[in-house]
Formats: sequence, structure tokens, C-alpha cells
Amino acid sequence: MTKYNLNSSAFHSGNVKFTKIITLACVSCMALILGACGSPQAVEQTTEPSQVESTAPEEEPTTEVAKAEIENPEEVTFITEDETVVAGSFDAINGNNAPTQTISKETPISVGGWAAMPSNTKPAEQVIITVGDDNSIVAVVPVNVERSDVAEALKNQEYLKSGWQGKIEPSQLPEEATTIKAWAYSPSTKEAFILPNVYEVNFN
Repeated sequence: MTKYNLNSSAFHSGNVKFTKIITLACVSCMALILGACGSPQAVEQTTEPSQVESTAPEEEPTTEVAKAEIENPEEVTFITEDETVVAGSFDAINGNNAPTQTISKETPISVGGWAAMPSNTKPAEQVIITVGDDNSIVAVVPVNVERSDVAEALKNQEYLKSGWQGKIEPSQLPEEATTIKAWAYSPSTKEAFILPNVYEVNFN
């Protein structure tokens, strides 16, 4: 009987040691897995910036240098008599809305704003950029940039993509001081309506 009890105790002791070894092994494996994968908090912190970046509103669109591509530009009718009939604005040159500016011709010149035709509540198809008193065309810019501020201000979602933004190649500009204007343009009627804000520019 005593012999049986001793063997039973030894067996029980062996089981305890074996259980401890298995437990330690499981804990070590869990630590390795957590270390490799990271904690839930760490995962949340690393994914949050990418989510914010991907949904950032009103990112500045990538714009290419606009070209003066209008067939038969001499047929375009420039209308300036009644500036109130057209909805839109020539917002800025290189982000600056000062009426008189000195700009560099080292790099393409950024222009932007919003435009709609006077005959309806939809955005214009294109905007023409001209220089000088003779309205020499230097660029044609599509109207397709989202402007939620315009749509909200006018309480009309038809104006959501009424924005325009482009770049003028410096070689298209004259050497001397000049005026730069923007016009809401309809290719079908060949009518161009001047947008508010005309800029006097000098070059350095």
C-alpha cells in the first residue's frame, strides 16, 4: 500500500511539472504571436492616419499646363458689357488675389476660380484665359473641379463641379506688363463672358 502511494505521488508530481511546462510553452507562444502582430491599440493607431489622409476633403487637384486650343479663335465673341449676367470668379493667380501683382516667369503660373454660363444654372464647359487689351488667348481650362462652397452658397448642387484650375506656360505671356482675364466659354456658341476680377501683372 505504501509503495502504491509513493508511486501515485510521483506520478502526480510528474503531472504538475508537465502541466507547468505546457503552460509556459503556451504563454511563450502567445507572447511571440502578439509581438509579431502588435496589440489592437497599436494596429488602430497605425491605420488611422491613412484613413484620414484618404478621405481628406477638397484636395488640390493635379493640374497640367493648359494650352490655347480653340479652333478659329478669331470667331470667339468676348462679352464684357454686362458682367452681372455671368456667375463665377477669377479667384487668384498663384494663390494671390491682389488686383496688381508682380509674378515670376520661372515656372508655370497657376490660375483658378469658378464659372457658370449666364443662360443656365450649370457650370461652364471651359474657361478661356487671355492677356492684353486685344484678348489674346493663352490658355483654355476645363471646368470640372469640385467647389462645395459655391454649391452651398448658391443652394444649388448643379454648381458642385463649377471650379476650374490650370497653369499657364510662361512662354505664352508677353515680356511687358499686361492684364490677365478669365472668361466663361461656350464652345457651341463661341461666346465668352468675362469673369469678375481682372489682374494687372508685371514680370520679374
